[in-house]
Amino acid sequence: MRFFNTILSVFSTRIVEKFIRQINSIIISRSLGPGGVGLYTLFFALAKNLYTFSEFGMGASGIYFMRRKISEEKKVIENAVVFSLSVGLILALIVFIFRKQLGSFLLDDQEYYIFLMSLVVPMIMLASIFSI
Repeated sequence: MRFFNTILSVFSTRIVEKFIRQINSIIISRSLGPGGVGLYTLFFALAKNLYTFSEFGMGASGIYFMRRKISEEKKVIENAVVFSLSVGLILALIVFIFRKQLGSFLLDDQEYYIFLMSLVVPMIMLASIFSI
């Protein structure tokens, strides 16, 4: 019975998550318009690509170390927080330094959006902690 309850819980959580994402997508599309949605998509695609190349498997290694009892959960989470913050800030600094070049290459000299992306990158890196 416990197995069935776990399956039902995970399945219902996924369904609710998909529903919320769909509603979020509709609201963003209606409020931003076609051009705004394109900028929004490009903005988060670039930030998530930076995250993908700089995550270095922290989530998977954290799960491995906690599951095998190789390291304490507290130490694993502390290391993930420190790593995510430091790498996120370094990436944000790199994006901020090259914002003019990135803005002219990607967004027709709209470096304001690249500046905003430099602020979002550390937050996306911190989100990797929740994958542990």
